[in-house]
Amino acid sequence: MTQDELAEKLFVSRQTVSNYETGKSHPDIDLLVKISEIFDTDVNALIYGIPVSPSRKKEFRTTAIVTVILLILGISAFILGSISQKWRQQYYIISPGILLDTFLLPCFYVLLGWNLMQVISLLFGAKPLKSRRIGRIHYLIIAMLLAYAVAIAPDLIWNFRNFIEIYQIIGTHVNYSDQSAYHFLPVWEKVSGVCIQFAVKYSIAFIIPGMALWATKTKELLSNQLES
Repeated sequence: MTQDELAEKLFVSRQTVSNYETGKSHPDIDLLVKISEIFDTDVNALIYGIPVSPSRKKEFRTTAIVTVILLILGISAFILGSISQKWRQQYYIISPGILLDTFLLPCFYVLLGWNLMQVISLLFGAKPLKSRRIGRIHYLIIAMLLAYAVAIAPDLIWNFRNFIEIYQIIGTHVNYSDQSAYHFLPVWEKVSGVCIQFAVKYSIAFIIPGMALWATKTKELLSNQLES
């Protein structure tokens, strides 16, 4: 609505409406009521703005925190990626690359997927899916991510230890230990190998479980289970 159109409905001049918008003057109570009727809103909303519910405030705060974590992970991934490329070319050492591809990037993409859905929710009012089956899917996704973490844990710890040791003596002749991180359980090594190969090739795919975690979160399901 233009200033002229609003002024005509309020029976005031266009300059008066302009002064209202710039804060040079303020409408009286009668005009506030008329303005609220014209725009089909509440007078309090005109004076104090549209109130943000406590739940929305919590969502904004959560989104901000996750965004900061994503920035930290992104910067860390960039630094580790630079180190990985240098070590691979100069020393033929892949330990930093393994840490990047199997841990840092998956964490980044899971959080990125969740945060993207959260931003879409804040902007467009999207809501998570709601049903008891959807809740089970949510827990299944968490279980899958935990299973992945458990599968690669020995290799992750082993590579991290090598990364620290080699970093302390970088520039000297470095020999990798031939001992496997899974020498105590060969089956675990096979499962971990599959997980690591997938993460190295398709780490961006972890954005999907991140989005699914948001889409399947159901507070109502948890409260119903507690009540039952």
